[in-house]
Amino acid sequence: MKVYAAHFSERAIYYRDVDYTLPCAILMGSEKDGVSQSGADLDVGDEVNLSVP
Repeated sequence: MKVYAAHFSERAIYYRDVDYTLPCAILMGSEKDGVSQSGADLDVGDEVNLSVP
């Protein structure tokens, strides 16, 4: 399963470039603080950061 974290970073990909038909989970943080650093750094093998405007 792919895990996506809505988090701005150098490795973030645009959210519309993701194939959501495959099993996935999306981590969303608060509008003010975003995803916690531990959530953004989650090491589950297939974790990717998403850029969501």
